[in-house]
Amino acid sequence: MRSVETTMQHIRNNYYRRREEDWIPAKTAMEASRWLEENYRWKFFLYLDFFDPHEPWDPPRWYVDMYDPCYEGEEVVYPAYGPCSYLTQDELLHIRALYAGEAALVDRWIGFLLEKMSTLGLFENTTIVFTSDHGFYLGEHGLVGKSVIIGGSQGLAPLYEEVAHIPLLIRFPDNLGLRKSIKVNALVQTPDVTATVLDLAGVKSFTGASVQGKSVLPLVEGEASSVRDIAVSTPSLIKGVGTG
Repeated sequence: MRSVETTMQHIRNNYYRRREEDWIPAKTAMEASRWLEENYRWKFFLYLDFFDPHEPWDPPRWYVDMYDPCYEGEEVVYPAYGPCSYLTQDELLHIRALYAGEAALVDRWIGFLLEKMSTLGLFENTTIVFTSDHGFYLGEHGLVGKSVIIGGSQGLAPLYEEVAHIPLLIRFPDNLGLRKSIKVNALVQTPDVTATVLDLAGVKSFTGASVQGKSVLPLVEGEASSVRDIAVSTPSLIKGVGTG
């Protein structure tokens, strides 16, 4: 375990979970659905953080059984970050099943939210952006986690694709008339989400604001093939290696 105390508190906090609706992704989606019912007639900006898939990985059992139904060993729901050699092959495969099960849980409840948006007629004039902060090593490159955190030791791990190449899916409003279901291979970074949102809101001048991103609208509209020549992924440059 990376953090026994955190895991113990997590178990206490979630002791009364009985149905899928009691899990955090479900609660988040249902609360967002209620908010949309109350506010869908207004212009709005809604930010949702599902937090999962994140350790401790403990989705409902049937989600884990989708990927590893016959496993009978120990469940490492919060692995120590670093070399994964302390895990058996079966444990490592089961870690992937736990992660996949939690990802599937999030996927199901994002689907619930998209159905609500469709019912409310929001696809016509609402942009939906899906992204993440980082990936996770699940045995790739001999690592587990995103850095090195074992006991009192902390350090950096190489930023391979699995951690640095995160998803970015954008569904633009129907009323923009943009091409659908296209994949853009251009390099973009997280700050470009901010610039894109401002562009969609009609904010053309960022006077007084420090916006380092570039709107991706020209990429989708076919007016540009790139918005930047390089993309940078890095751990903290401010606090150094000690931050992990």
